This record gives sequence, C-alpha cells and structure tokens, in this order.
Amino acid sequence: MMSAISSSAQPYVLINFFATYCKPCERELPALTRMAEEADSDVHLIYVSLDDQTELRNSLQAMFSRMDLQVPVHHYTLPQAETFIRRYFPEWRGDIPLNFVFRRDGSFVKALGMTDPQEVSMVIHHDQTFRD
Repeated sequence: MMSAISSSAQPYVLINFFATYCKPCERELPALTRMAEEADSDVHLIYVSLDDQTELRNSLQAMFSRMDLQVPVHHYTLPQAETFIRRYFPEWRGDIPLNFVFRRDGSFVKALGMTDPQEVSMVIHHDQTFRD
C-alpha cells in the first residue's frame, strides 16, 4: 500500500476502505471519485475492498455497474486491513466506510469515517496551512 501512496502524482492520497454490502460506503464513493477525477485535484484515490473473497468479483461488478464507476480496486482480507489500519488508527472498531488521508511522502494526515469532498478538502487545506 505504501508504494501506491509514494508513487502518486498528486500530493495527497485518500485510501477508501469499503465493502459492497455497506450502503454508506456506496453513497460516498461517487462523490469521492468525482473529486479525485477533477483536473485540478490534489487527491489520488485508492479503493480497498474488505469484501469476502468468494463474493468479491460479482459484488464489485454489480455495485460499480449501478454507480457507473470503472476504477481499480485493491482487496484486503479483514486481517490484512486490520493490521494496516491499526498502525494509523489503533482505536478502529471495524466501522466502514473508513478513509485515510496521507501525504505523498507516506506520512499520515488523518482518519475519517464516512466523508465527502468538502471534508477531505478541509483536511488537506488545514494540513497545508500548518505544514508551511
């Protein structure tokens, strides 16, 4: 995951942990995708599915087809995801959606639950203001 962050062309990376059975996850994905696809976006979006492997392909195809999205998705088993997530957010209780904001250099900025482009922009603006 860290290599995907450091290879980003944008200065910030948003990692979105979701599952196809999660309705709040499905509601936030289209707006986050549009934000990341804007020409002047500072954010590279990485999708990480936490779905069970046996249902993953069909579930993702159905969900993304309903939303008219065609984006690459990484898959982590829950134990893999939990190891990564707890490194940055030790108090995580398994709630999704979960979003992590990183700088391209791999430094962690903030964990967000269900979010929207405005909140992500505010986190980035705050980070830029207090880093400079």
